[in-house]
Amino acid sequence: MFEQVYRHTTKIIAAIYLVMAALLLWAGTQPDGYLINVRHIIEPQPYPVSPVLIALLMLVVPYAMFAWALRSHSWTRVWKLLLCFIADVTLIVLTGITMMHAPPYHAYFLLAVLLLTLLVLLTLLLFTSLGSYNKWVGNTGI
Repeated sequence: MFEQVYRHTTKIIAAIYLVMAALLLWAGTQPDGYLINVRHIIEPQPYPVSPVLIALLMLVVPYAMFAWALRSHSWTRVWKLLLCFIADVTLIVLTGITMMHAPPYHAYFLLAVLLLTLLVLLTLLLFTSLGSYNKWVGNTGI
């Protein structure tokens, strides 16, 4: 039943990553409110090439982990999804700590990781509930 979905999971995750990468690249063009309002640097600000590229490379890792977790067999998938969830929550906490005077692309990075964490959590709950249901139905003989 889910075989067609499993064949396309890597493509779906890659498409979500590309949308988040486009948002990150666009957010790099937005003016930095901290530099304008607090430090009073009004002149045109250069595009932050290296921080945006670092954020894009850092974003590849959790999305690749999620694709890796979904490509495995069912008995190891839940453990890999749990590992992805723990890594994503750790990344959210570390990113949230550094949000004080962050530029706009940093906020979009946090939103991309939050979206992925939500997807991982929903997938983890889905596979856990399906596994529990199958185990319960198999044990009762229904």
